Amino acid sequence: MKKENNRIIWLDLARIFAALAVVLIHVTLRSYNVQPFSAAWGIIDFYQLFPRWAVPVFLMISGTFFLHPKKDISSKTIYTHYLPRILFIYLAWSFFYTLLLWSLNYIQHAVKPWDWYLAHFLQGHYHLWFFSVLAVLYALTPLLRKWIFILSAKQYAAVLGACLLTAVFWLGFTQADWQWKRLFPFTCGYLVYFLAGHFFASFSLSAKVKWTVYGAGMLSFLGAVFVSCKLALENRFVVVLPPLALPTFFISASVFLFLQNNLQSLTWATRTQEHIIYAGRLTLGVYLIHPLILAVFEHLGWFSGRYLGAEAAFWIPLQTALVVAISFALIAFLYHFPLVRKYLL
Repeated sequence: MKKENNRIIWLDLARIFAALAVVLIHVTLRSYNVQPFSAAWGIIDFYQLFPRWAVPVFLMISGTFFLHPKKDISSKTIYTHYLPRILFIYLAWSFFYTLLLWSLNYIQHAVKPWDWYLAHFLQGHYHLWFFSVLAVLYALTPLLRKWIFILSAKQYAAVLGACLLTAVFWLGFTQADWQWKRLFPFTCGYLVYFLAGHFFASFSLSAKVKWTVYGAGMLSFLGAVFVSCKLALENRFVVVLPPLALPTFFISASVFLFLQNNLQSLTWATRTQEHIIYAGRLTLGVYLIHPLILAVFEHLGWFSGRYLGAEAAFWIPLQTALVVAISFALIAFLYHFPLVRKYLL
């Protein structure tokens, strides 16, 4: 049994894993200030590289749902329900985090604090960029649904390939060096994840294609480790795998395909399904609220992020689990309020 109340169980599990990965990224980045090539550095570097597929997989899950041919979704529903809801969530939570930073005196030495607060409110907290991307993809959904359903698997793969080839040429012509810090051009940016989620979920791929995707993902990750080491030798600490980097696509695609192949065929007891579905519904709220927990912990000095050795391998997952547990607990509490659930989560 794979569906319950129109929920697809393996996608709810993928949501949960992606939410955990997002929290791991944000916890780890607070510890990324250690001596390069020390034991702690190697552990922290792995923890911040490994989960970089998190947000792309979230976008792939959205594409799977919104571009599914059997999903009854009209342009009116998109523009009168989904888009207003996403924009309201963005503005409401941006206002909340702006007040939070004011209460924690984050910019007490700013020359023009009110200008900073206004800019922060409009730009959103660091994790809210995801909702501006979702808004654009939702706005494009009616157009996408008019033409993608007539494509064969080969034609659809060609569209994705065109996006990726554009990115490859962009990288080749614009990089002064070969660091993976360049972004996709706009035309094949986050849209490629949205389309890829529908592609992988809708078409049956051969074992050869699957292993090709897995191989590209593994090589991309190993290459990211190499580049990270190269940058560390130069005392440069940057995000090697931003969401729009070409290797991030291959890593994210391989993770999504792996989760689909290994979770889709599993069967679950009814009670277990209910727990998975409930946790899946809470993941958006966990994504929204976990920076609050991190900010409070930092303000209290609980997350120093200063590790000397291999203890980082234990403490970072423990801190991540603590933040995730508190986030889930708070969202589960807020979920009981209908208005909060409807408009903010």
